[in-house]
Amino acid sequence: MQDMIKRIVEMDKKARDITTEAQTARVKAERDIDARRRMIHNDLLNRARERLKVNEKTEREIAEKSWLTVSEQHEGISRKLTEEYEKYGDRWVSEIVGRVLGE
Repeated sequence: MQDMIKRIVEMDKKARDITTEAQTARVKAERDIDARRRMIHNDLLNRARERLKVNEKTEREIAEKSWLTVSEQHEGISRKLTEEYEKYGDRWVSEIVGRVLGE
């Protein structure tokens, strides 16, 4: 009988030890998972920031090229209008004044 009680006590102690070890392992695993999660989050955040820098540079280059194209088009239109005005300006002014005066 004593031997049986002793075995039961030993089994209970072993069960508590196993439970304690499992809880310790679970807490450690949770900490490891949290640390890994933070590391992955920071890594993704850093990569996103780097990608933004690259994208910003690329977008800036595209915008500058687009601006140059539009600027060149506007300069061309402005030159053409200036040429047209120099060529036909006097006639346009005469026609406008004539229409206003009803001639």
